Parts: sequence; C-alpha cells; structure tokens
Amino acid sequence: MSNAAITTIITQLSTTATDGTVTNSFQDDVIFELSRGVYPDVLAQVGSAFIAVTAGTARYSLPTASGARTPLALFYDTKQLLLLRKDEAWAYDEAWRNAPHNQVVGYTFDPEDRPNFALVPPPRRDGATIGGNTPTVVTAWPDANITAVYANTDLTFPGTTYDDLKLPIALEVMAREFGRDSDHEDKMMTEVCHNLAEFFFLMFTPVGRPT
Repeated sequence: MSNAAITTIITQLSTTATDGTVTNSFQDDVIFELSRGVYPDVLAQVGSAFIAVTAGTARYSLPTASGARTPLALFYDTKQLLLLRKDEAWAYDEAWRNAPHNQVVGYTFDPEDRPNFALVPPPRRDGATIGGNTPTVVTAWPDANITAVYANTDLTFPGTTYDDLKLPIALEVMAREFGRDSDHEDKMMTEVCHNLAEFFFLMFTPVGRPT
C-alpha cells in the first residue's frame, strides 16, 4: 500500500519512468526499516491493534485504515508467532497445516501484499469479543485473538509529522529504484539520492534525544 504523496514526489523528481510496483515495495521496505531503527537518528512510531479471530479462518488483514503497513510481530493469545517463509509453511504436513488447531505456530505474507497474512495452522475457535479494548488500553484481555504490532504509514510523533519524512523516504526509494538492474539503472543517481535521503533524515531530532 503506497503513500500517494510519496509516489507524487518520486514522479516529480524522477527524470525517467519508474516501475510503480517496485517503488511501492521499496516504500514498504523503507517504512519497515524506519520502524526497526535502521536509521538511528530517526525515531518512527509503530502501531498495534487487536484483530478478531474467526474459527477455521486462516487469512487476516492489518488495520490499513489506521495506517498499518507491514507486520513487525504477531501474537496469538500470549504466544509470539514465527514469520514463516512459504517453503517453511509447506514443510508442515498439508492436512495438519490446513486443519484448525488450538495452537497457531506462525504466519506467512506476500512481500507485495504485506498488510494481509495467513495463520499456520488456522485457529480452532472464535476469539473473545474485543469491544473497545486495544493493546494500550485493556480492561479485559480478549482471548484467542491476534495482537499485531506493525510499521505505521502515519509515523506521527510529537513535534514532527509524517509530512517531514516524505522527501527523504522518496529519495531513498529512488536510490533503490535506480540502483536495481533495469533499463533505467543509474548508479550516479542512486548515490546522489541515497546521500540526499540520509542528509534529510539526519536533519530531524528524534523524541527523547537532547537538542
């Protein structure tokens, strides 16, 4: 799920046509890295939510309406789930991985469709009513549901907004787009965009760091 404003910046700055599908994936990569602290001088906010579970259903989605983008960690009840590659998931017995069970082992997702994921195996029972509970405001823990921690499109944190990060994110996406093997590969453009992205990222003073 690309950010329209970042895509517009990329279009305005690029001197040649770029591959929209690839640049959208690069956007997700950069957002994910921001959330994991790859850029040490930028503090990015992540989001969390409970996701209601239906017995026998394997596929679920992050709350994209709230800005959810890429899962950082998923939990079923109190157990953190393994992120499985497709071949790892298929290594389990087919009948077992497709049949509902009390315990969920892990999850898989497509890198080009990151907000959607599949549980392995599907849960056997419906989750408890979530109501107004959230992972940060819990009055009664909703058993047998998914707790998701994810990279957030919004990235809003006190003192700054996501708007401030759109330009460096766009530049870093462009650096990766022009650096890959394609008919518009341009190593000089890659280096320029990457250096500019780092420069603009470093202009921010993260929350909690002394000015």
